Amino acid sequence: RVAITAGEGRIFTGTADNVVSRPWIVGQFEDTVLLSVLYLLELWDWAAEHQKADVVELARAMTALANSNDGDQGVLCGNWSGDYTGGHPPSSWTGSVDVFEAYWKCRPVNVKFGQCWVFAGLLTTIYRALGIPARPVTNFNSG
Repeated sequence: RVAITAGEGRIFTGTADNVVSRPWIVGQFEDTVLLSVLYLLELWDWAAEHQKADVVELARAMTALANSNDGDQGVLCGNWSGDYTGGHPPSSWTGSVDVFEAYWKCRPVNVKFGQCWVFAGLLTTIYRALGIPARPVTNFNSG
């Protein structure tokens, strides 16, 4: 039940040797979040009807649309360079609501910048807004 209804949670950042837990506002019931998620669904007009009824295809599409680096008018631009000129450092985000509010104001231009854990929080919000149970997962050791 928590994986759908909880509006706040924790996100884990850092490294395998230094894991940091921080609060994250999921905000799946906020107006701007729902408007943004519905807008993303409209962008997914390339999918056949049978794909839209498949939760796996929906998850793949939302994952692609959360990430704008592939040029599909997605929400957030990833940046791991340390130079966040022209945007927000990923560590400045405190929840998905702030990201979606920024996106809603400037769509279809993406919001700058996010990293893996921000994408995890954003996707958790997207899925919960659609009624799909979700929790963020952060990987610290891809080997």
